[in-house]
Amino acid sequence: MKRLDATPLKYWVLSTLATVVLSTGAHAEIAFQPLQLPEGASGWGATDMNAAGVMVGGIFLNGQSEPAVWLSREELPTILPTEGRGGVASAINSAGQVVGATFDGPVGGSPTLWENQVSVLLPHLGEGGDARDISESGIIVGSVIVNGEFVAARWVNRELQLLPLETEQIGEVGFSIASSINSSDVISGTIRKPNSTESLAVRWDADGIEPALDSGLETKGISIDNLGGVLVNGYFDGGYTSQPARVLPDGTLDILAAPAGYTYYGVAMSRTGVVSGYYFDSSSENAEEWSLKAVAWVDGEFTALELPEGQRYAIPLGVGINGVVIGVVTDDSSVATPGFWELPVEQTQLRSRSLTAAPGQTMQLTTTSSRASGVNVGQSVQVSVAGQLIRTVTNDEGVASVPFTIPARTKSSALTVQFIDETGASTRETIRIASRPTRPIRRGVDTRRSNIPPAGLYPGKPRPANDATREKQIPFSPPPGRVQGKIEMKLP
Repeated sequence: MKRLDATPLKYWVLSTLATVVLSTGAHAEIAFQPLQLPEGASGWGATDMNAAGVMVGGIFLNGQSEPAVWLSREELPTILPTEGRGGVASAINSAGQVVGATFDGPVGGSPTLWENQVSVLLPHLGEGGDARDISESGIIVGSVIVNGEFVAARWVNRELQLLPLETEQIGEVGFSIASSINSSDVISGTIRKPNSTESLAVRWDADGIEPALDSGLETKGISIDNLGGVLVNGYFDGGYTSQPARVLPDGTLDILAAPAGYTYYGVAMSRTGVVSGYYFDSSSENAEEWSLKAVAWVDGEFTALELPEGQRYAIPLGVGINGVVIGVVTDDSSVATPGFWELPVEQTQLRSRSLTAAPGQTMQLTTTSSRASGVNVGQSVQVSVAGQLIRTVTNDEGVASVPFTIPARTKSSALTVQFIDETGASTRETIRIASRPTRPIRRGVDTRRSNIPPAGLYPGKPRPANDATREKQIPFSPPPGRVQGKIEMKLP
């Protein structure tokens, strides 16, 4: 997912509804669906949604913002623990891990992870910070405050790491934020010069930091998708165009198309590339009818989102993995309603095939992830087999593959493999276990042992007792065509 601009999170949360007064004249095509709220609560908005349909965000309750989780669209939210300090939930992954901030004062907060509704305060450098996104592998990104400035950071296994900031384009950096992370753990964000509006959208990967693009003015990195494309806001065409754009890893700039006459802002992009944003509609001569309207882009196509009757501001705050735009609507009062717009998007399918292997054999478990328009690249896939959970991502051909060794001592005749990707698509395959090789029998000689000789071998004599202990070789006549041999028996 994520995230809106590079404004410190709590300040943005508390000021958005009061300061954002901006929106279009296009007819709303996608209906707004409200979420449930407790009695006496107002919702400043939902911010993210995972494939299971669980949404996170925040509500105003008893005079403060509280991090909230909606386990379903019909249920009241669950308030996450903050020890009474309040906070905000920013993002959730497929495993149900939630990140955000627990508030410490009027502006500052502590980056926080909630797992199984238990709060874990993440380490910072003494001045606070916030967590803004979490990947499928559990890496968290956000910022910590150092000498009063926000510094881009990530947490790996809950350990703090500051991200590199040196670039030729900016030089000295005064402000930085890591706002989003994709399923390959590539990060997007923004760096800015000290005491300046000059900013640059950037990516962080295993090789360090790099500019997301080499054009535009005051660019800001909002979100990153699984292809490595970065959603940016900025000024393009020498400053004449202010519109959200998607920048591919090779630097290709795709300015998102929209009806003319308005200034649009990107807010968030899902890992599958669905973008949400807004614009200010001041077309009415009556200033009291000016409004802020939510929009989206699905596969680059502009889509208007409903502004419900009686509301003036529709503010998208995030996009879930399956194309659900999450946000809030409000009128001129202090009452706000969290909810979502469900976009028509292509569904993901996984395909795999059954295999045969022998105990001790190593093989590749593979599945292909695709939609009607093509394969899914960089998509996180979890593989479950024989009690193991293995996570990988799809390659450029949409294939996810992991090595697996059949347990040498398995007694099963078959193993079931389940693949689940981050959109919730799943499939199963069966590994048939080949029979173990049998002990070879030498031609003409039966080396098997038995305590009970065959009937008729000793005419007129009783069979030997079952507890025979001595071994003797008894000659026998094989059928015609067989080689003369011997059979070993146990006799008393």
